[in-house]
Amino acid sequence: MLNPEERWLPVRGYEGLYEVSDQGKVRRIAGNVLSVSLSNGYRQVKLSKYGKQSSRSVARLVAQAFIPNPYRKAEVNHKDRDRSNDRVSNLEWTTHLENAQHAANNGKYHTSENPGQCLLTEQKVKFIIDAEGRFFQKQLAEQFGVTQQAISEIWRGKNWKEIERTRKPNDQWFPRKLTNAQVNHIRAMKGLTTQEKVAKQFKVSQACISKIWSGELWGN
Repeated sequence: MLNPEERWLPVRGYEGLYEVSDQGKVRRIAGNVLSVSLSNGYRQVKLSKYGKQSSRSVARLVAQAFIPNPYRKAEVNHKDRDRSNDRVSNLEWTTHLENAQHAANNGKYHTSENPGQCLLTEQKVKFIIDAEGRFFQKQLAEQFGVTQQAISEIWRGKNWKEIERTRKPNDQWFPRKLTNAQVNHIRAMKGLTTQEKVAKQFKVSQACISKIWSGELWGN
């Protein structure tokens, strides 16, 4: 069913053949909406002209049709970091530097339709997920070279949605901030003071202290 509020404009370079909508859809003129495929999580469609077929980024088609680009910026960024959200309200033209900075602020380098390197690997993200409640966001951000916002959004499931939340990592990359001597000291303080005071003294979360006292952390 057609949405009367959805706007359609010609696809640049394919005028008279295809149209793209502000909701991230592509269709043939007087035809059906094209099916999309995924490349590294980004939506693509296949367009044909003069007997030649090519794959095109839906995000770029939307931006070219609906978003002015007076400074001729080269990349299209997904504002919410959801690579499948190609609505015009979620897209913006950026330079490579601007896009890299946006990615760095959120723990990734693949927020545009041209994915590059990640600041965080899948393995490291699994450890960050498992560290929730044991360390402060600031500690993890410093450990992995990202912002506290990036850690928060991983914990809330807004970023790195594809990572399963039930897996438990090994200790290879786990960001231990406490030495064995400090852990032994914390154990010795059990029953003598509160978790809150110990957490402040060692600059870790109360959950971390609780798990050390219960043997869940550094139990051996």
